[in-house]
Amino acid sequence: MRPHWSGLALDIRLAARRLRHAPTYATAVVLIFTLGIGATTTLFSIVRGVVLRPLPFPESERLIRICEEHSSIRGFCVASPYSVREWGASSRTLSAIGLGRDWPFSRIRDDGRREQVTGGWASPGLFAALGVRPALGRLLVPNDLAAGANKVVVLSSEFWQSEFGGTPDVLNRRIVLDGENYAILGVLPKGAAVPGLPEVRLWVPIPADPDQEETRRWRGFQ
Repeated sequence: MRPHWSGLALDIRLAARRLRHAPTYATAVVLIFTLGIGATTTLFSIVRGVVLRPLPFPESERLIRICEEHSSIRGFCVASPYSVREWGASSRTLSAIGLGRDWPFSRIRDDGRREQVTGGWASPGLFAALGVRPALGRLLVPNDLAAGANKVVVLSSEFWQSEFGGTPDVLNRRIVLDGENYAILGVLPKGAAVPGLPEVRLWVPIPADPDQEETRRWRGFQ
């Protein structure tokens, strides 16, 4: 083994001597190594998160993400409520389809304090497509989208635990969001974060009519 290590040590000394005499070249080599290692690490993180570690939902290999093409949203994978409804009505292969997005809410606590909460808007099909079942109560249904009936909310498991102590009598209690009273319908199971929207702590029905012209152009959903 000694000749092998001796040769390696000599190579290292020669390489170090040449790099000292060519600092610009040495800097370029270091940058190339840094970029290469960084790119490899990023790629492995993506592969690990998407391929090696499946999404925490039933039959996650059947989940797909659909994007709408339009000149105003080039480079983004988004869709409008109108398009998603039409895709669902015309498809013969999708068992369920839904959409959602995050939305900042101002919440008034029981003690009168105001705080910001990262909430989300969702269609009932979103949870159906993910195969999510409620840990408590029920999730959104089409009737919850009707005008006047959409002041309901589904809590994430984490929000339920931190704000209500995980008590089962949370159903039908009220929570004030943006000055409106919302009735609590149910609680999501632990770890059921929607892909791409992991910070959402509670969900309300989409307050938009797909048939309205402005809603057709609103392509800000996943």
